[in-house]
Amino acid sequence: MRRSPLPFIISLIIVIAIGSLLKFYFFPQTAVGYNPFISAQSWLTAKFSGVHIYFTTLIKINSLVKENQKLLEENQRLSQFAASIDVLQDENDFLKKTLKVSKDSKRTSIPAGVADMILMPNGYQLTINKGQGDGVKTGDIIISTEGILIGQIKEIYSNYSTATFVRDLQFKINSKVLGGQTSGIVRGALKDGMKLELVVQEDEISEGDIIISNGSDSFPAGLVIGTVKHVESVSNELFKQVSIAPAVDQVNLSQVVVLEN
Repeated sequence: MRRSPLPFIISLIIVIAIGSLLKFYFFPQTAVGYNPFISAQSWLTAKFSGVHIYFTTLIKINSLVKENQKLLEENQRLSQFAASIDVLQDENDFLKKTLKVSKDSKRTSIPAGVADMILMPNGYQLTINKGQGDGVKTGDIIISTEGILIGQIKEIYSNYSTATFVRDLQFKINSKVLGGQTSGIVRGALKDGMKLELVVQEDEISEGDIIISNGSDSFPAGLVIGTVKHVESVSNELFKQVSIAPAVDQVNLSQVVVLEN
């Protein structure tokens, strides 16, 4: 009796199906019409093509990173160059103003800057970045490039100096009202600014008046000291009480001028 070939055919179909499924699992294809008999050469070509694309992309990314770094460094160099130009322009303007101050005051001048200023128990300690090696001398006057009084050199060292600030109790200068006849002596008053002394009751002075040096002492005439902020008159007293707001409070102390006294 002949055996039926049906079981063999069914088994063969199952084997082929399982083989196809396994091949599809381990070697997925994107094409709709999948061919289970795709050649190994085609498979390897596809795989190596993907690897090639991957490493090519990495190389491009690395190139872009290097290019971006070069652009960043170039931008930093340009920024530094622009900053240098700005500093040189600022220094040039400062030197021009210093020369003008020297010419107007007919005194030797030295460009400088305030390195430090702190309030001590006995007054302000003002330090400038120029000293004996730069030609600074005790008693020299510190002003702004606009002619605003800042202080007077007290002690000198090789490359820096300390000064008496206009707010210090030890500071004093002969002064007058700009455009008027009233005069007196301005003294430092620490946190209260400055005081104008020896102004008699009959003298004309008002809040808002500008006080300048009158040139009757070692200071040159015409230096701006400050503005009158309060005037108090008491009938049974000889002198008025006059408070001054120092003009130096509105000055940028990074650039100052030392005038020969």
